[in-house]
Amino acid sequence: MGKTKNLFPVTWIPWTSRGRIFILAALLASATTLFRPPALFAQTDIKISGQIIDLRSGAPVAGATVTIDGIGRAVSSDQSGRFVFAGIPSGHYVVRAGRIGYVSSGPIAADINSDLPSTLNITLCPEPIRISDQVVSAQRPIQIHTDRIGNITRISIRPGELSTIEDLVKAIPELELVGSGQQRLLRIRGSQANAVLVMLDGRIQNSALTSTGDLSRIPLAAISEVEMIRGGDYDRSGLAGSVNFITNRSSRENIISSTAERGSFGRESYSLNLNNSFKSEIFAGLDLVGVFSRGDFAYIDPRGQIQTRENNYLRDRKLFGQAGYEGKAFSLAVKGRYFERRSGIPGPVFQYTPLATSGEFEREFYFIAERRSSNRFSVNIDGGILSRTISYRSPATPTNFIPYDSDFSERAHDLKIEISRDGRVGLNGAASIRRETLEGADRIRPDASFGHHSRDIVISGLGAQVALPALSGFMKNSTTNIGLKAERAGDNTFWGPSIAMHLILNLPVRTSLNLALFRSQRLPNLTDLYWKEDVFATPNPGLLPERSTGYEIGVGIEPGSSWQSAFGVARFETWYDDIIVWRRWGGDKFKPVNLSAAKIDGWEMRASLRPFAGPVSISWNGSFIRPVNREGNTVYYSKYLTFRPVGSQRVDLVLGLGKFNLSVSGRHIGRRFMTEENTKSLAPVDILDISINYTFRLAGLELVPRIDVLNASDRPYEILERVPERPRELNAKIQITRLWEGT
Repeated sequence: MGKTKNLFPVTWIPWTSRGRIFILAALLASATTLFRPPALFAQTDIKISGQIIDLRSGAPVAGATVTIDGIGRAVSSDQSGRFVFAGIPSGHYVVRAGRIGYVSSGPIAADINSDLPSTLNITLCPEPIRISDQVVSAQRPIQIHTDRIGNITRISIRPGELSTIEDLVKAIPELELVGSGQQRLLRIRGSQANAVLVMLDGRIQNSALTSTGDLSRIPLAAISEVEMIRGGDYDRSGLAGSVNFITNRSSRENIISSTAERGSFGRESYSLNLNNSFKSEIFAGLDLVGVFSRGDFAYIDPRGQIQTRENNYLRDRKLFGQAGYEGKAFSLAVKGRYFERRSGIPGPVFQYTPLATSGEFEREFYFIAERRSSNRFSVNIDGGILSRTISYRSPATPTNFIPYDSDFSERAHDLKIEISRDGRVGLNGAASIRRETLEGADRIRPDASFGHHSRDIVISGLGAQVALPALSGFMKNSTTNIGLKAERAGDNTFWGPSIAMHLILNLPVRTSLNLALFRSQRLPNLTDLYWKEDVFATPNPGLLPERSTGYEIGVGIEPGSSWQSAFGVARFETWYDDIIVWRRWGGDKFKPVNLSAAKIDGWEMRASLRPFAGPVSISWNGSFIRPVNREGNTVYYSKYLTFRPVGSQRVDLVLGLGKFNLSVSGRHIGRRFMTEENTKSLAPVDILDISINYTFRLAGLELVPRIDVLNASDRPYEILERVPERPRELNAKIQITRLWEGT
């Protein structure tokens, strides 16, 4: 392997004006509470309600997460420990409760009668240990609850606890995090990054310029739920699937939190998070983040060539705010975000052009309204506008013969209406319209400007959720989701059916079975269709949409013993038709063309173990995929698709001793083929990450210092050819939190 050289080692930059965000947050966190959180729930028209109690003190437990297995519902207990679920169909359910610093409750049986509400009082036992003659509660690492129903995976998490996207990817073997320049992108089961639809509160974030969704724009501190759909369903597309980040719609916790981070490659980041509730129904929140990184480095790759990532700096500013009203029959939330990025362009084409720069500005404003009636009907209306401006600049240099000065402007307007009915047979009907506009200008070569192009996308769909009858001795709490979607864009109309089943079997150990069939599509980029011909590329207005058809079957097992173990395995196959690939066409120019077909199949496995509910927990997951080409050309038929890891694994070991936590993660990235003929490949690589944090309380504040060592073994590696990932990184971070405890 090559030798790594960090051109910009760990540099502790003197405190600058960017640190004012952190200082302000720390002062605010120390201030006296101004508002008292109200009671969270009205005790009428409910199905399941109850209270979480500390087993030893008898005090209510606030902020506990209560979930119902099999239907993907989760709520948090309020300051009096109370919780409520509304609109739950009659049947037999398993309820679970947990909170950081407590032993999870384990499964609790609940029978729901259509005429009477059910009340559950759940006790949680703290996990105290003795340090210096003081009893403290164990501070566990980030807690993510995962619920799998057919081809849908829902992740519930308390707002403010998701600090990095890596925390999410750890728990989901289907997801792979990749980088492209300064972007952070997701893959699902070996797909291209542009095959994954990234959403924020159900709103599409993918760029009309590249079709990819950059996770850097997501306000992670405000996220309370993540919903991943493999394939499609009745109201959304995504060639490989979609990942929807859902913000906390009605925060009932008064909280202020701030973080500061310094690390390798001149990295600095600061954040401020505020959430408040007023007069029981009104809420507001604000998230502010600033990031700076120099990031330059170089190393000698396995081919013996020097790879550089110069001009790799970035400066990000992110702002997300929300305010709204949450009543018994009506709710309204207004949300907005701002994103600004200034960065260099370190890609392989521009790596010897240190003056190349890019700038991005995003503004998004949207609303979410819901009207609920007493007969289980609800109407949701949401809509908004997203604008994005992207600029590229590079002067002529001895290694860059073609200067450029280009600007692109994106606009997206959308409106969606959905009508739902809860019950044993739940029904959903949705209709949405979205207009995408892309305009480009070349200031140096005006005749080569992209121009102005737009398209309208109309989606309508119907969905049904059917609670299957319990069969004595065979299954219980089982559901089936059926959907049909019609998507129209120009002259193209696509019908996408989907079906997913979630069965809970009556076996000595809790066993669930998931089945899913789906069909989905992705429209070509506007740039693929209308790019002005230049010396490098030519457009293809006749491109067809990419389409996928797939299935999966999976089994999950939870023995329920004192070892707190869980296991899962899934088999999947997805066929892709008319995949768009840029091929050399007509001499030296490249042109986007539709391949005939491709197939990605494989197995996914996961296992977790926490012996005797002790301080050590171990988890492992593996994704063993076969992404192969199925086009008619015999040169490429049955060859592996490029830059898809063939077999990846991850193991995480977490040790929690009181307020101290140690996390060690090992990643195995399988072989990636570099050419479509499979004549060259990147060797498998193993990566080690280490994280240490300690939690203590001071004057009503919770302080969590944390140290992360990424790529601790300093292994040089590439996910994409000639795009090296960073060598060893050392980052130090501190988080200060103040939580209002109302009366």
